[in-house]
Amino acid sequence: AKPLAVDAVVSNPPYSQHWDPKDKETDVRFAQYGLAPKTKADYAFLLHELHHLKPDGILTIVLPHGVLFRGKAPRLCAPDGTLLPADEREDGQAEGQIRAQLIEKNNIDAIIGLPPNIFFGTGIPTLIMVLKKNRGDEGILIIDASKGFVKEGKQNRLRACDIKKIADTYRERRTEVGYSREVSRNEIRRNEYNLNIPRY
Repeated sequence: AKPLAVDAVVSNPPYSQHWDPKDKETDVRFAQYGLAPKTKADYAFLLHELHHLKPDGILTIVLPHGVLFRGKAPRLCAPDGTLLPADEREDGQAEGQIRAQLIEKNNIDAIIGLPPNIFFGTGIPTLIMVLKKNRGDEGILIIDASKGFVKEGKQNRLRACDIKKIADTYRERRTEVGYSREVSRNEIRRNEYNLNIPRY
């Protein structure tokens, strides 16, 4: 049977949950990217969802910031960002390896950093990652929306104007100093596949 294919995914999986990656190296969902570590299933959820996306579909997933920098990155490039010949490349650790593959396969469309305390039950700052299977050759749009919110008691809340600004910036792929910019794959390679928002 053909796997389910969907136009869009919106997901907020449990953060950094334990899972069992045993014997999943050849699983079609993970084989081309790598396996998430057993103590942090974030990328397992993401890859499962990406697998079920139609070629022209869009995936949005809420994740903790750790997915942007955890795990040693593979060595795929020289310091100037040019790709190394296959025999000189080195694999990275679980999450670093998956992140590099997502970047090299051009799946990550945007990263939107959200304010802390906007979800009940957790104060940790989160982000929305937007992914596609087929993109043009544009860079990754990075948006730091962590300062746009209003405080209500213990929670922070995104106002309609904050949400509109995020949506407009994403749609128009706008650059705004201190808020958003499109980052080329080459710059990300020079940063060893670290996507931590303040770097950019």
